[in-house]
Amino acid sequence: STPAGIPIISSSVTVTVAQQASWIRKPGRLIGIGALPSLLGGQLVELAPSLLTNERTVDSARKLVESLGKEAAIVADSVGLVMPRVLCMLANEAYFAMMEGVAAAGDIDTAMKLGTNYPAGPVERARQIGVEQVFSVLSALHTHYGEDRYRVAPNLRIETLR
Repeated sequence: STPAGIPIISSSVTVTVAQQASWIRKPGRLIGIGALPSLLGGQLVELAPSLLTNERTVDSARKLVESLGKEAAIVADSVGLVMPRVLCMLANEAYFAMMEGVAAAGDIDTAMKLGTNYPAGPVERARQIGVEQVFSVLSALHTHYGEDRYRVAPNLRIETLR
């Protein structure tokens, strides 16, 4: 049993906090985090409370993040959250572009780094995060929303099998 007042922080990129809350006895203490490899090393940590998350949990989680020298952003409880969703969608689009012969991976990465001032290109970033993780986020988005825009690029799916 976790002591009272201690938040329960859980990765919430492929399943919502609300869904996870149904799995535990103290849903008011649960808050989601955008935890994908390489993202937690940055300055921003996304925190996602559900409708059942109490304010004390949100405050405690925010203080924990700030004590680590990072900034907390409170985001809506949704599959993918914000950063993971956007980064995975960019990677997916890059994989579609490669499949369609628009450009090679290195050229897509260079275009994004120089053209948008991103620190890493979308293919490079997908490989830092892990293509399996990217695939999981996109699959969860596609399952949750049922929209074609979240369909995983076939060559991204293939790369996860290597």
